[in-house]
Amino acid sequence: MKPYLPGILMEIAEIVGEGNALAIAKEKGGGRCHFPAAPAPDHWLSMLIGHSSACKLCQELAIGTASGNRLRGIYVDVPLGPSGSRAETHRQIDKLHRSGKSQEQIARECGVSRRTVQRRLGDHMSDDPDRRQPSLFDLPKAG
Repeated sequence: MKPYLPGILMEIAEIVGEGNALAIAKEKGGGRCHFPAAPAPDHWLSMLIGHSSACKLCQELAIGTASGNRLRGIYVDVPLGPSGSRAETHRQIDKLHRSGKSQEQIARECGVSRRTVQRRLGDHMSDDPDRRQPSLFDLPKAG
């Protein structure tokens, strides 16, 4: 099991496997979705990971009612996971930068603005530090 899965995705991976957790993150990551107590065969979750896995997952995630005789589904904010979000975009920007592509090309290929690429490269990858700010370790010139 990968320790990089955030929050509920790790729980999902423990119940129905890492591949299914990643599939859910890819399909619904970044949004809020409902996990019913008993999904129908044509429910999005059943279609995505298989009906038996969906039933197993939903049964584990379901909560009991006050009377205790009925299970209820829950709403979950699904994280983007390791393949989505900023981390994946940063990896792609870094890779394209190392391959020698221009900031414009990187922005187009990653589907982000040129400014996003500039911020990423300026924050983490710049080989040319900002010369407007002297280094903390530069000694003043005697004069």
